[in-house]
Amino acid sequence: MPSARTPKPAHFGIFLIGQQTMLGVVALLLSGLGFIGFSLAILIEPVQVMAAADVSLSSAAEIAEIRAFYGGLGLALGLLMLAWLGKRRRKDGLLLAAVCYGGIASARIAAMVHGSVSTNFLKLALAIELVLTALALIAWSREGKKPSIF
Repeated sequence: MPSARTPKPAHFGIFLIGQQTMLGVVALLLSGLGFIGFSLAILIEPVQVMAAADVSLSSAAEIAEIRAFYGGLGLALGLLMLAWLGKRRRKDGLLLAAVCYGGIASARIAAMVHGSVSTNFLKLALAIELVLTALALIAWSREGKKPSIF
């Protein structure tokens, strides 16, 4: 009688990944890189990036504030998500990604409804935020251990 075989885990960089945790690594990697990419763009070219969202920055103080908040906070969150890619903290990172992207998506929906505004940029940003939130939540639910923050 043949014995049940367990699937062989895949190798991803320094991580040994089973089928269930591959989604967690991908979700956390995309989430972290998303924050880092947007933050670097804001730090380097804040006027052009915000113009894509139909937001004009006209003073040095506005540019400095956008760079500090969107650039600095997003970069820190993205780096933290990447730092938590390892098995020990992955569930924490997925929870962080879900809360961050879910919070941004919720605020964006409220702002769009309240302001009766719906641009292509806002719809694309919302779609990305909702997809990353869903990926992080699904992966979080499949990770084995409880987050270490609890």
